[in-house]
Amino acid sequence: MDAMEHQPPSPEALLGRIEALGDRIRAAAPAIDRERHVPEELVDALRGAGLFRIMVPRAWGGWELDPPAIVELSATLARFDASTAWVGMIGATTHALAAFLPEEGMREIYEHGADFLMGGLATPPAGRAETVEDGYRITGRFPFGSASRHCGWFVARCRIEEEGVPPTADPRQDPNTILAFVPADEVTVHDTWHVVGLRGTGSHDYELADTFVPAHRTFRLLTATPVQPGPLYRISRVGLLPAYLGAICVGIGRAAIHAFAAYAAAKRVAGVPLAERPLARARLAEAEAIVASAHAYLLDVTRASWEKLTSGGELDERDRARQLLSATHAAQTCARAVELMYTSSGSAALSTASVLQRLLRDVHAAKQHALVGFGQYETAGGMLLRATA
Repeated sequence: MDAMEHQPPSPEALLGRIEALGDRIRAAAPAIDRERHVPEELVDALRGAGLFRIMVPRAWGGWELDPPAIVELSATLARFDASTAWVGMIGATTHALAAFLPEEGMREIYEHGADFLMGGLATPPAGRAETVEDGYRITGRFPFGSASRHCGWFVARCRIEEEGVPPTADPRQDPNTILAFVPADEVTVHDTWHVVGLRGTGSHDYELADTFVPAHRTFRLLTATPVQPGPLYRISRVGLLPAYLGAICVGIGRAAIHAFAAYAAAKRVAGVPLAERPLARARLAEAEAIVASAHAYLLDVTRASWEKLTSGGELDERDRARQLLSATHAAQTCARAVELMYTSSGSAALSTASVLQRLLRDVHAAKQHALVGFGQYETAGGMLLRATA
């Protein structure tokens, strides 16, 4: 792809670019898991496909791809490798947060182009911001910095420390919370990501030590409104990140079904092909229904929200509850589908050479994310009750 390409490709064309990388990503997946990082050449291939522009404002060289298409991209990438999908989608979708910055901040970030990964923390603050002239001095160590080895810019969620102003009981509601945007060369990444699943995401701790960040590269999380026009930035502060994480679980589920089908076609049990055994067929059918239903529900809700925004409406609490619920449902139920395929493969799935054991580890790691964890069922239920009262 020409680095100067400004005309956004169609969603179908962009999906085709990602599909064309499928065999290459799938072949690299075992090494990604073993070596705990996505190789730079694959990141460069995703960059060349234009993935990291999908949520950058068009005025700054991006494409503002519609959310249903991004859900499809997430699920497609995850069919090939979950860690690559996680790195790619975090690196791409975090750009949406920059739309809340003033023009001076946007210029500093995008003056040299938009084909880079942006990552960082959007959970309750782990950093301290001291107010100084024209900005803040920030200190903190931030966990879960997915794609940290590849990012050009980081986002750090911090609390402004003001004398006599204690933190709120719920850090998510603290009006003194800011997001600060920092170039990678001012960030220290610590090798802390030693985990069972999604091993290749590089979700290490990253640290800022008395780092000056100008005010124009920050915004107050609770009160800021998007500076960039367009419905993509009116969805929410975290955008549709839960939907994209749920879509990754859909892709993992789809990969597990394909892996089991291939295994069942080749495996014989007591002289009978596994694919002809009733239990194997029933479990495959159940997994297919789970994954297809989760995918359809996630896409339906995402499309409905997008259509409402693009027709001039605003999302209400019921809309946001459905967004959260469909993403959580996708993550939690697709893990069940992967479990069905794993257990149906018997002892063969225990081998480190088995694709299914890696998929099982990855999907359980993905569904632990706070935005799609099991506890979000309760959150979504409360929102639905308030919306229908």
